[in-house]
Amino acid sequence: LYLKQRPEELEKLVEIAKVQSTEASNAIEGIVTTNTRIRQLVEEKTAPRNRDEQEIAGYRDVLNLIHENFDAIPITQNYILQLHKILYSHRNNPMAGRTKSVQNYISATYPDGHVETLFTPLAP
Repeated sequence: LYLKQRPEELEKLVEIAKVQSTEASNAIEGIVTTNTRIRQLVEEKTAPRNRDEQEIAGYRDVLNLIHENFDAIPITQNYILQLHKILYSHRNNPMAGRTKSVQNYISATYPDGHVETLFTPLAP
């Protein structure tokens, strides 16, 4: 009923949610830009200026694809790799759309020089 009576309001809420989701998800990864730039990038009113903005634009593209086609997207390895390729489509990343082949670690280097592993992601 709400979709039929107030589609403009619902669409505005969806756009706000996309901006907030893009900002929050990228901030977790340490990817940031100004609120104005995020809004412009999500609304496709500007081109990315740097690596962070390229990643934001890729996230936007994947988010839009999922939002528009959620009911037809199969949860398969091939489709997930396709989404990964789109995620990195604004960057020249040779791993885009491919599974990792090397173990990685999330670590911290302290002022005294010692390194501590904080998190070990799943193995390749």
